[in-house]
Amino acid sequence: MDLLLLPDLWDIEKKPKNSIGNRTWTKIIKKILEENNIKYYSLDVAEDLNPDFIGDVRTFNLDKKFDMVVAFQILEHIPFEDFDKALSNIKNMQMITC
Repeated sequence: MDLLLLPDLWDIEKKPKNSIGNRTWTKIIKKILEENNIKYYSLDVAEDLNPDFIGDVRTFNLDKKFDMVVAFQILEHIPFEDFDKALSNIKNMQMITC
């Protein structure tokens, strides 16, 4: 799949160079992104899945920023009272805002 065929996702001039996301769909997303020269880093709480970064989206803090942040099937597992914190952390990981 060529992500350049999806102009709604990003402007060609602002095409992401790197991204971070959870492990659920890593193989699929990593393949698609890296075919389009976008480096993919994974984040998960499960150390045994060998993510690039180990952490919980509610408390994870990383100085590195990413052009794109993807989150699949994680928000529904977060308690309602922690939802704002999780979304705030996701936003803080993103370098540019769409």
